[in-house]
Amino acid sequence: MREQEMSLRNYWIHATPPGELTQFHDHKPDLLSGVYYVDKPENSGDLIFVDVNPYHEYSPRVLPDKTDPVSCPEITFECQEGTMLIFPGWLPHKVPRNDSDQRRVSISFNAA
Repeated sequence: MREQEMSLRNYWIHATPPGELTQFHDHKPDLLSGVYYVDKPENSGDLIFVDVNPYHEYSPRVLPDKTDPVSCPEITFECQEGTMLIFPGWLPHKVPRNDSDQRRVSISFNAA
């Protein structure tokens, strides 16, 4: 296996007030992206990844609801304070509207 050096390319803080959201986006061309939830009030929005595989609609249904990891076009991660997720930079994602009465605070980063 070949070793490859990675470095943190950039990072930023999201302080998402009530009623705000983060629309679908990705972090191309970075190899990895990540998010750490500093403050995550209940009902403030979870991280949703979008399946970009054009063949998912042809996959058989394993589970009949939207948690089906084989055929569901979106997968939701129910995050809480202290959660850290690292994912491919090309993977589209969003965070729905903050329906709490407090701000959601996270630190995000990209690495290549």
